[in-house]
Amino acid sequence: MKYIWIYAVIPVVYSIMFFSVRGGFLKSAHMLNIRFLSGLSIDDGSVRTALLVIFAANIAAAVITVTGHLGSTAEDGYLLREDYNGQTYTQNLELSISGEERPIEIEVAPRSYSETEKEAILSRAAMKIESIILEGQSAGHINQDLKLISSYEEMPIVISWVTDRPDILDWDGKICRGIPEEGTDVVLTASLEWGELEKEVTIPLTIFPKELTGDEALREKVNEAVSSSNNSEDEKLILPDKIDGKNVVWHSAGSGQGLIVLFAGLLFAALFMFSRIQNRDIQEAKRQEALLYDYPHLVNKLVLLLNAGMSMRAAFEKTAHDYRISLKNGGPKREGFDEIL
Repeated sequence: MKYIWIYAVIPVVYSIMFFSVRGGFLKSAHMLNIRFLSGLSIDDGSVRTALLVIFAANIAAAVITVTGHLGSTAEDGYLLREDYNGQTYTQNLELSISGEERPIEIEVAPRSYSETEKEAILSRAAMKIESIILEGQSAGHINQDLKLISSYEEMPIVISWVTDRPDILDWDGKICRGIPEEGTDVVLTASLEWGELEKEVTIPLTIFPKELTGDEALREKVNEAVSSSNNSEDEKLILPDKIDGKNVVWHSAGSGQGLIVLFAGLLFAALFMFSRIQNRDIQEAKRQEALLYDYPHLVNKLVLLLNAGMSMRAAFEKTAHDYRISLKNGGPKREGFDEIL
């Protein structure tokens, strides 16, 4: 805090300079004995703008610095921890020993619960756990799977479950098959642990056959029909031809790989054709460019031969003959001369 006075003094100086510009910056510079400023060839408007920016930056810096000091409790001899379930944070401090200041970092762990607070939270969780897992169902009529939670409200509470009839309701909360229509009583027990503390909750339930959706009901009937018409010792598993009194026709479900290969082939063929067409167009463009380059040379040579007294036919034959010899000796291919071969 000992350097904060600077932020109070500097704005005063800037203010004097800023408002003195109206009377002439050089005058204010002379008044403040800032001799190096009096030699600058800057108009008063630019100076006022620059000073205003510096003044605003100084105010912002002061606010940030003062706010940081006000929010800090290090001068009072303590640091604030984050609330329960918070994060450990690192606080940068300056330690002064015998007038010598040294920077130091302190790790501040979040607040932990007392044993009394843990007991209260564990009791509250035990009271709410039944309504949480039932999700609107009645304990006397359960016909949907239960979602057995393993923790409570992001607290470090571990919850484990045990049922006295795992053949009716398994330890994951799923309703098993073969439950009589009148229902079956089951005792579900939850064990809540928080470190050394433990609390047990017993929940009596009556489990009824699971209420199935359309697909679930069909799958259940198919499984029952397959199980009733087969023996695990048989080499083949016989698929029933009737389910629920209705005729059934079975088909192997394809993996879809054939269609993938087909579409991949079509895509490859399309890309290949596009590439060929594009390459053909490029080659044709190069050929036309070569023809435009060769034609003047070809015409010039024919004119020279005609002027030498050759007939048109002889001139063409002579030019073609010379071109063949050039190619045979490793000369370059000329599109224009290829036209007369």
